[in-house]
Formats: sequence, structure tokens, C-alpha cells
Amino acid sequence: MKEAMIYRLRITRRSPVAIYPTFQIHDAELFYFPTKEAAEEKIRGFGWEPDLYCFIIEACPYDRDVSDKAYRRWVYDDDGDFISETLCSELFKPGTDEQEELLPGRRPDQCRFKTGDVVEILRGLSVEIGIVLKQPPTPEDIMKYDKVYAEGEAPNLTAQDYEEDAYIVLRGKTDLHKWNQYAESHYHAYVTNVLPCCIEIPPKLKADLKKLLEDVQFELDEIGFDSDILKPKHTGLDRQVIIRTKKTTDTPVVFYVTGGSYAITVSIDREPKRIRGFMASVTSEEIAKVKEWIKLNYDALINNWNDPDSVKLYESLKRI
Repeated sequence: MKEAMIYRLRITRRSPVAIYPTFQIHDAELFYFPTKEAAEEKIRGFGWEPDLYCFIIEACPYDRDVSDKAYRRWVYDDDGDFISETLCSELFKPGTDEQEELLPGRRPDQCRFKTGDVVEILRGLSVEIGIVLKQPPTPEDIMKYDKVYAEGEAPNLTAQDYEEDAYIVLRGKTDLHKWNQYAESHYHAYVTNVLPCCIEIPPKLKADLKKLLEDVQFELDEIGFDSDILKPKHTGLDRQVIIRTKKTTDTPVVFYVTGGSYAITVSIDREPKRIRGFMASVTSEEIAKVKEWIKLNYDALINNWNDPDSVKLYESLKRI
């Protein structure tokens, strides 16, 4: 990007008596500098202060609406030591795909944290403790995902999740529904919002987080994402269908993907019914066709819901 930049330095502070699992922070001071080096020099001028939380430098182009985003972002801990930086621009120009806006992928040696590390997660004006499940996608991951989506082998609803410069972290309650820990506890935390723990972690809280990680890893090993994605060539329908089982749905249903992250849920019954979902982008004839397909394949679908077997499911399904 050839635009002239100004560098914004945010000084973030916390209460000296902050306690896990969550505490509040606030931006206390704000400075602007002509260069990143000048902003870093300002950071080095701070001595130790009990309420300092972190320093954030943001590169912002002149005469452009940036809101809370930046062309680049660098984060430093309360001692002024570097933690992490963005690898691509957060700014977006509609109708363009500028190279600096595309995530190149993050190599493992560019990651401050690894699976199993207990970390702090910045979420607006609060900080929450969590544990790392997965590092951001690598350059090889990005190439693989781009190829899969370009060839139409996966629905669009997961593309952004996999191509974010973010750690997948776990936080919150443990011992939830046996097959629902991942859905209830995972969070995509941008790399510059993940920091090392700054206060002592209570032993029980650390043990709970380690147990949560073990439970989620077991869940993902056992059932993955519990979904079979059927393309129109498999079903004869106009759009993709996602099939899940009793491990992750309370009742037998199929999800008819209507675009983006939206789907219409239809029951697996002898007389299928639309349970939820907006009809704005589909016709009543399409949904009628989905219902007929479910009726045609009722036995195969209900057997798979009770006893998951993707191979048997694909072999048993009939096109409408």
C-alpha cells in the first residue's frame, strides 16, 4: 500500500487487583506519531506501573475511514516487549482483492503460542482467560482451503473461519453436553488479541482448562464436525445439503444450505416439515423438492442419524 501512514499508540490499562477468569481493561492514553519507530520509542519511555496492561501500535492511512481497524497492528506487553503483529491488512476496499488484504498464512515459528498454552484473550473492554486449541492456518493450509472452495467441494459457511489469522481458543464452562463442548466453548481470537497471562492462575482454573482441552480434543477425534456434505450431483437438489447425527442434533434433521452461513432446517420424517430458516432466497418449490428427497431417502437418513456411517449413507442415497 502506497498511502501515507500515521501511527496510533494505544496505552491500555487494567485494575491492579484484576482476577481471573475475567477482568476489565480500558484505553487510558492515545498518541499519534509519524513513524512506528517513534511510537516504539514512546513505549520505551514508560517505567513499570502496576496498572499497565499492554501497548498497541496501529498503522492507519490518511484520509480513509478506518474505524477500529488498521493497515497493520503490533502488540507489546506491559514491559514493552513485542508479542505479535498482523500479517495482512484489516482494511478492505470493496471490489478489490489487494494482496496486502489477503492472509498469507502464519508459519508455526510466527506463532507466540501453541496448543495447550493458557492465554489471555482481549474481547473489547474485557480480558478472559482461555487455552489454545489450534494455531492460525499455515501458508499450506491457505492453499489447500482455497483449492477446496474454488472447486466447490465445501460450502462457503466455513471458509472465513478457516482463513482467519486467529487462534482457536477454548474458554468458559466445562462438563457440558458430551458432544457439545467444542460448539459451546471455542472462540476465534485474532492473533493480536491473544496475550500471555499477566497474573497468577489459580491451580483449579488451570486444571479445568486443561480438562476442557482434553474433552474437546476427544470430542473432535471421535466425531470431527459430525457432518456429511452432499452436493447437488449426489442428491439431485438445487443446493448443498448437510447431514448430521444424534451426536450433535437432538432430533433428525437435514440442513439445506441457502448461501453464506444460512440454511433451512427440515425434519427427517415420513412427512418432513420445515423447522426453521428464512425463505427469502429459496422458492417453495425448492423446499417441496427437499421434502420429497427426504421421503425418498427416509430409511437411509434415519439409519445414519442413529448409527453414523458415511460410506453406507452415500451408497444408500437416491437422487430425486
